[in-house]
Amino acid sequence: GDAPVPQAEQAIAPTSSADKRADETAARVLMGKGRITAPRDEDLPRDVEKAMRDADASYRSGDLIGAEARYRAVLGARPGSVHAHYQLGIIHRARKEGAKAIVEMETARRLSPDDPDILLELGQIYTDANVTQRAIARLEDLVKIDPDNLAGRYTLGVNYEKARRLDA
Repeated sequence: GDAPVPQAEQAIAPTSSADKRADETAARVLMGKGRITAPRDEDLPRDVEKAMRDADASYRSGDLIGAEARYRAVLGARPGSVHAHYQLGIIHRARKEGAKAIVEMETARRLSPDDPDILLELGQIYTDANVTQRAIARLEDLVKIDPDNLAGRYTLGVNYEKARRLDA
């Protein structure tokens, strides 16, 4: 069976020059994929909306340390921000912090269970972590909602093969 989903962990921004270089590399990889497709929160207070814009700008510029700190500040004011949890999941995935990525992305899923971007990311994070049954569950949810999602179907097929479910 799959390991349980880890409990929320206290995030600590990287401070060493090696950690900063790793963040810069992860940011370049993400920017090449053009990811800033997170679900948007609606009806945010003006100050929280500004903090979110600042966090998004840090993310787009490749400043993952600044982006993480700003998304956490948004969550301090708006704990139910789907966008902030999603973006933190993306940042942790880029840093290869699978447990933290799962916690943030599962939180985003609980807040927005039918969002195809969240389900795809979760399927990919679980695939990266070799948590095959959870990957299959999230990806099956995705293709029910978005049957033409090629990335989701491909990743689902990869996981079916891992699970020896060749009849699917």
